[in-house]
Amino acid sequence: MTLINRSCQRAVRAGAERLDQELMDRVKNDEASEAARLELQAALEKKRLTSRLRPRSRRPA
Repeated sequence: MTLINRSCQRAVRAGAERLDQELMDRVKNDEASEAARLELQAALEKKRLTSRLRPRSRRPA
């Protein structure tokens, strides 16, 4: 969350329309957040995780 928060702040100051990898790569990150980011990036590249949303399951009435 630290990276997202800092990236949002940078985007607002820079007038960016969206968060993208280029903007996020320029944000300083603490050691724990950077380690988590690298793990997430590796999982996404290996197709173990996806950024696609799942359809909502319907609840019985």
